[in-house]
Amino acid sequence: MKYYFAATMTALVATAVAAPARVLPGSRLTLVSRHVKVSGFQRSPPCSRTTAHFRKHCTLGRSRPRPTLAPVQASASSIDQLPGALDSSSVVSVNRKMGEGSFGQVFEGTMVIGGQEQRVVMKRSKPRVARSLEMGEIEIILNQAVKKRASGACADYIGHMQVSGEQAKPRVGLSEGLWLVWNYQGFKTLDSYLRQRDFLKRLSYDMQVEEHSVIPTVMQQTFDCLQRLHAAKIVHRDVKPMNLLFCEEDRRFRLIDLGACADLTTGTNFDPEESMFDPVYCAPEQYIMPVDSMHIGKLSGPMRAMACAAAWNQHRPDRFDMYSAGMVLMQLSLPKLRMQSTLKAFASAVQNYKHDPQLWALRQGLTTRETGLLDSGSHAGWELAKALLRERIIDKNRASISGNKMMRPSARDALGYRFFSEANVPLEFAAHAEDSFDFSDDVLASSGGGGSTSRGTWMQRLMGSFSGSRADSSLEEEEDVVVSEPRG
Repeated sequence: MKYYFAATMTALVATAVAAPARVLPGSRLTLVSRHVKVSGFQRSPPCSRTTAHFRKHCTLGRSRPRPTLAPVQASASSIDQLPGALDSSSVVSVNRKMGEGSFGQVFEGTMVIGGQEQRVVMKRSKPRVARSLEMGEIEIILNQAVKKRASGACADYIGHMQVSGEQAKPRVGLSEGLWLVWNYQGFKTLDSYLRQRDFLKRLSYDMQVEEHSVIPTVMQQTFDCLQRLHAAKIVHRDVKPMNLLFCEEDRRFRLIDLGACADLTTGTNFDPEESMFDPVYCAPEQYIMPVDSMHIGKLSGPMRAMACAAAWNQHRPDRFDMYSAGMVLMQLSLPKLRMQSTLKAFASAVQNYKHDPQLWALRQGLTTRETGLLDSGSHAGWELAKALLRERIIDKNRASISGNKMMRPSARDALGYRFFSEANVPLEFAAHAEDSFDFSDDVLASSGGGGSTSRGTWMQRLMGSFSGSRADSSLEEEEDVVVSEPRG
């Protein structure tokens, strides 16, 4: 009987059938359940004994239970046992709301840390939302892992606190629940810059690099963050402008929002049969590894370490993030793609051009004025974009569309491309400021400052204009994240 069953299973082809997607309340988070049915017998004699035996003893079309997002279910007691707990009595105030996502709300606040008051960012899990506590625990674990093993790649994480009803301080805004705390490093994301018409001039001013050097510098900093994450065997899975925070102190972009991250050294937030991603920026394969990969989180000790190393070397899950970075590069470089609708259309259309963005631009009739940044340096930008957007096959049953067997570069390899020869060109500050922004008394007066307004005050007004944009969503939890299942 064992022989019959084994022979039958090898003669079957498993196909994945995706159930209709449903949007979670209060966000654009989409959940797609995986239902796997056994179907499609290979060609065999009509009265095959093995086939007849399988049909008699097995039910076709039976669904597997949908796995959870994390290997553990969180509770208040389990969170209390995590390292990095903060004292709720150190909270001085919880101030303005900076953003809100599916599972939490983000505020600017003040805490006493090391005997001194410090400006912080505080995220509170929504108490009445299902799985918010579980997602909060996952985020704590991932932030601690990044802080320990990939320092400088993401926003500076401080710790967490579980506030009880007795510890709550309604007068200062501290309510009951789970709070995560980061050092305040800024409020502007790359997405908030993109929403400004003169975003290159504004970024040039803030980063203190020449305007033609802005995009190479932004991408260089992004790859530096990804290189640190990937060296720690962590895949972000949600690289996009909204999750790139501009840190004001050192004028660098860093990654935020680790809700979709997968730590392959421990299996935290990773299940081979599920994937989390933004449908606009995600790689077409949708999964960081094949769905039949070993579940690393269910292993322990040396076996887990060996499985992680083997899976990383074989499947290169970090290349998932590299495609998303390529989409960011295209969005920054081509004005036509700076709207979400056109970027989404490009993401679908580029597959029809064998994953060649330059061929897509040619067929779209884009002018040299529009593609100037990618054309410069003997098409150095196109060279990088085509490498990042290469097709990646992780499902052996799927045929290649492009026929290109070359892999996407790693973050480390990407930093060696010619495109970055123009990165970090210092800004000629005085001349640039006068040319880019009009500091004349008439302009200052029209902005409400009067002719005696100082340049510093005017720049505060200028930067304050971001508050009316989507900048407040800088630390917002993932929205356009999809939990998807294999496509047949």
